[in-house]
Amino acid sequence: MKSVNIPIFQQVLKIYKNDERAKFEKAYGVMPDAWYGCQNAEAVFIGENPKQDTIGTCYHEATHWVDWLLEHRLGVELDGPLWGHTELRAYMVQYIGDEIRRYCCG
Repeated sequence: MKSVNIPIFQQVLKIYKNDERAKFEKAYGVMPDAWYGCQNAEAVFIGENPKQDTIGTCYHEATHWVDWLLEHRLGVELDGPLWGHTELRAYMVQYIGDEIRRYCCG
């Protein structure tokens, strides 16, 4: 597991890769066997899916985590004013996605 500190939000992201599934499930609950990606509060899990590129999963889960972060830390409403923060959201997804990708995809 890798922890990424996001000091500006006073938040830590915990990243679990494929061989850490049991640790993720112990901390956040059991996932269906077919799941190869999951975001749960401050953590994401990136598994392997033979039908899809793992890098895409990294950015998919990064988007979920950033949305959670913006709602959790800034009180941004996902069905409304979030769209006024698209540039912040885009930079955060890029940064978080890159951190997840580096840990899970080498």
